[in-house]
Amino acid sequence: MIKLKTLHFRRQNCIFQKVNYYEIMTSIETTKNIQKVSLIFFAIIGTTHILSGLFLVKNYFPIQAYIINRTLDIPFLITSLGYGFSSAILHLSTPEKPSTILTIIFSLITVSIIGTAIYINLFISDLP
Repeated sequence: MIKLKTLHFRRQNCIFQKVNYYEIMTSIETTKNIQKVSLIFFAIIGTTHILSGLFLVKNYFPIQAYIINRTLDIPFLITSLGYGFSSAILHLSTPEKPSTILTIIFSLITVSIIGTAIYINLFISDLP
């Protein structure tokens, strides 16, 4: 059985709120794991995307390089946003001060950037 600590945080007007220590550490550990996994994917997908761009410019395997380059732009964006925002959340929050609002803001920014990139990729990039 896990023993849970209870932390008390001061809120406005001297009201105390009980927060479960296990929930805070789980949130921080989840963000650390997201950062680690997205760093690995960022390195792999980023290297492949950049190499396919170089192959496309130098005209080595042009058809394959074009397909890989066009396919990996959205996954590269997703992994870079995941790594960048998880690093920012870990840097800006502490176990004593959880960052729920910061996580919501970064999630909204991520969804809007990815939605815009998908819209541009599907509807605008192939116009004459």
